[in-house]
Amino acid sequence: MINNIWRAARLLDHQYGDIATEIAAQKADELLEAGDADGAFVWTCITAAIGEWKRQVPRGNELN
Repeated sequence: MINNIWRAARLLDHQYGDIATEIAAQKADELLEAGDADGAFVWTCITAAIGEWKRQVPRGNELN
């Protein structure tokens, strides 16, 4: 499951860039409000993984 969390984090980062964390957190909130605690937990993990991913991956001219 951890690999799937990281895969989702990378895909969301690629698709949404700077707002990926907010998109994932919003999905977690929506699922929690709908009563899906397990789904909300998964999206909370994805949100955290996106944050970690962004700290590890150089952006733009940081590659130089």
